[in-house]
Amino acid sequence: MANIKMTVFDLVSFIIPGIVVLLAFAIATNEEIKSLGSIVEVFKKIDLITSFILTGLAYVIGFATYGIGSYTYRKVNKIFWKDPYYDYRKTEFNTKISYKWSLIREYSSANFGAINRWAALKGMAQNLTIGLVLLAISTSTKFAKNEFLFEWIIISISCLVMGILLLNRARVYKRYREDDIIGTLKVIEEKLKQEEKSQES
Repeated sequence: MANIKMTVFDLVSFIIPGIVVLLAFAIATNEEIKSLGSIVEVFKKIDLITSFILTGLAYVIGFATYGIGSYTYRKVNKIFWKDPYYDYRKTEFNTKISYKWSLIREYSSANFGAINRWAALKGMAQNLTIGLVLLAISTSTKFAKNEFLFEWIIISISCLVMGILLLNRARVYKRYREDDIIGTLKVIEEKLKQEEKSQES
């Protein structure tokens, strides 16, 4: 059951950013969209089959933007926050990351799922940032084309502000994920030490 929840969670974390990208594309290319009210009218014309197709396309787009979102996060982090991108703060296991992941999966499956959820939330936040930047660009073009309706520029500025906030939220999720990794590895280290002592005695 936990695996099913995780799968649904992963799907949603890609679909939502993908929907934002599709919305940005629709606003930029559809001449019928001239105001916020007209967006609703355009989307009312979408039938059920098209909705399913667009949802699938949104997932693919959200998945595809992960690399761009991750790259953007790293670049912004390097300029403003300067946090180490992978900071496991040196547990006693001075081994490859893949081995640490194997230990967590083997000895703490619940924490392994929680750590993956933090990663999914970070991915969704940074992917949404890319979608919101595209949405800001598309609404800015509508502002210029449609007699400078200020609702478009308000949306554009709001998207940029939300994008910045989400990128910072991605940083928070990354820190939560790393803290969980460190805490879990420390517990595993203690458990393995106790098992080793009991075997020796």
